[in-house]
Amino acid sequence: MSETATQSGKQNPMQFVSDALNDLRAKGVAPKLRVLQGEQKTHADFDGKEVINLASNNYLGLTTHKALKKAAIEAVRKYGAGAGAVRTIAGTITEFSTGITTGSAPFGITQGPDGNLWFTEQAEDRVARITPAGGVTEFSNGITPGAGPAGITTGPDGNLWFTESNGDRIGAITVAGVATEYAGTIAADPYGIASGPDSALWFTEQFVSDRAKVVLEHLHIPRRGGCSASL
Repeated sequence: MSETATQSGKQNPMQFVSDALNDLRAKGVAPKLRVLQGEQKTHADFDGKEVINLASNNYLGLTTHKALKKAAIEAVRKYGAGAGAVRTIAGTITEFSTGITTGSAPFGITQGPDGNLWFTEQAEDRVARITPAGGVTEFSNGITPGAGPAGITTGPDGNLWFTESNGDRIGAITVAGVATEYAGTIAADPYGIASGPDSALWFTEQFVSDRAKVVLEHLHIPRRGGCSASL
């Protein structure tokens, strides 16, 4: 090795990597990264051309699964995009699992009018209540199987209102655990829901005419003590 090369190596310990890559490029055998344009799916666009993707480890299609994408987005909204540090330095969280059905996929959560927290369980089609002490009660009465409860909020009527992303419905559940479903004109995967300043419930619809477009709709309901709702 020449003195010049030795000096260069001392200044940049990784210079040999650059030299090797430049040599491969000069010979026309350097590896070239293909550009994926869009989602990692069975049929994907690489370098502007649609091909059958046989090189991906997404063989179960989980990276583009609607429920997992929703859960990932919700986790980022709640916790951010990174842990910040290891638990021994940055601290840990207290988890509660007693009373929650395994695999139920807890999703949306909100503070209830009864001093407890209420959350949806997408995979088991339930809405559940958890006390500040961690006691859990699950409710399914009145919820259609396969409904996929998602977002949840407390309504001005004192009930808990939730979206059914798979059933294209909005549901209401009393603090006693009795649910009622409303279909109306919803047909586009209702997801997020919130109580608005106009005594109405506002919710998003994610997929309109097979397009990933967010649409706001609202549901007028009576205040506490009422007994009806209309879409």
